[in-house]
Amino acid sequence: MEVTEEEWTVHDIILGHGSGFIDELKIHELVEEVIVDITWTQLQEILSSLHSFVVRKRQTHDERFLYQARTKEIANKLQYLDNQEYEIYELIENSERKGIAKSDIQKQTKIVQSVVENCLKTMQEQKLVKEVKPKSKKLYMLFDIKPADESLSRLLYTNGEPDTVVVEALKSLCYNFIYHRSFPKDMDEDAIFYPGYTGYPTLTKVVQCVQETKITEMEIEETDIRQILEVLIYEGKILKRFTGRLIDQNTNGRNESLIVYMAKKPKSMTNAWTPIPCGRCPYFKDECSEDGEISPTTCVTPSTENIDGSLLRIAIIHTRWNYEIVESLVRGAKETMISHYNVKPENIIVQSVSGSFELPFAAKSVIQSSTLFHAVICIGVLIKGSTMHFEYISEAVSQGIMRVGLDTNVPVIFGVLTCLNDDQALERAGLGNTQEKHNHGIDWGHCAVEMAHKNINWRNNIFK
Repeated sequence: MEVTEEEWTVHDIILGHGSGFIDELKIHELVEEVIVDITWTQLQEILSSLHSFVVRKRQTHDERFLYQARTKEIANKLQYLDNQEYEIYELIENSERKGIAKSDIQKQTKIVQSVVENCLKTMQEQKLVKEVKPKSKKLYMLFDIKPADESLSRLLYTNGEPDTVVVEALKSLCYNFIYHRSFPKDMDEDAIFYPGYTGYPTLTKVVQCVQETKITEMEIEETDIRQILEVLIYEGKILKRFTGRLIDQNTNGRNESLIVYMAKKPKSMTNAWTPIPCGRCPYFKDECSEDGEISPTTCVTPSTENIDGSLLRIAIIHTRWNYEIVESLVRGAKETMISHYNVKPENIIVQSVSGSFELPFAAKSVIQSSTLFHAVICIGVLIKGSTMHFEYISEAVSQGIMRVGLDTNVPVIFGVLTCLNDDQALERAGLGNTQEKHNHGIDWGHCAVEMAHKNINWRNNIFK
């Protein structure tokens, strides 16, 4: 397919603005500076005629389009790919810096293994894609992209074997550095800093500490430490907080200066409320057994097992993003309420919204409708990407859902998974491959019925 001179001009303008996606309104602004008399309609015709090998196109939630230009060198190579090769290329391209395994390519494209291998070989020869092995599994990504964990893999793996000594040493150093700056010294062990305290360490400070310590002969980069901190967050040892203001003036105003890290004090394993054995109820091991009144299989504690939910009306509001995971969570919540508490299926109303950000508004609207609901479960999945979007949405959604419950006096259950990757989300929806997998929708079903029941009692001055 031939690309006209006018189309290449628009392409060059988009490409010149940067490597990311650009809003169509911004493109019109930029194009008008070069093609003065171009109309909005004419630009739309050019953009729609540009072949997909020249530009990538995405649609936003409000039905606007974003465009990203490929280089002419890449575009010229792509136009000679057949349909199967191009489908595989787009899949690899969408995986960005994470990369994608050959098995996942086969699964998502439904193309047989031999054809996938031939397509990958062809694209590797043309330097469109490359094969990397940052850990134990081969991944494919675009030829000119650096793997997301390439620098960390230098620390994690030496000659193909995990270098756990270096990683554990880095984790320990980072945690101790953050811990000693998270709590006041020479004070009560429960003491915390005053609101507005600005001494919590930023990423820049942690990197500086590690580099000065010279814990390894290998050069430590900021991306290495950022991923070490993400591991510590996942392990529950530290927290990441947004301050909303510039803390470290040496960062030249980068967003990183708005983020600080705080340590969490280790929990005592002898505490009477330590969750044993399943982590979902505060009972001792000798009180929880497979044949006992408290069962780890059903995880129904005495506080909820005798509730009759036949008169309760529950709303479930879920997102449509990551639908496979969300559907499993919704099913877990519904089946739990029906089988354990005799909630009638016709009294469980299920509604969907596009994304997690819309959950608080939807929950409030449903509660304020003419139909009485005793509880609402908000279900969604947020998976961390390469931008700040995950953090901002997670914070807004959690605050919004809490606010709806407080404003309406109706229990609103927080059923939004906030995960660092797809595997964590699948595991928490009961779909993963590990033994630790558990469908949290079951927990939310228990919680919704319990809180609905208790809220009715509390309103009638019944406390038991």
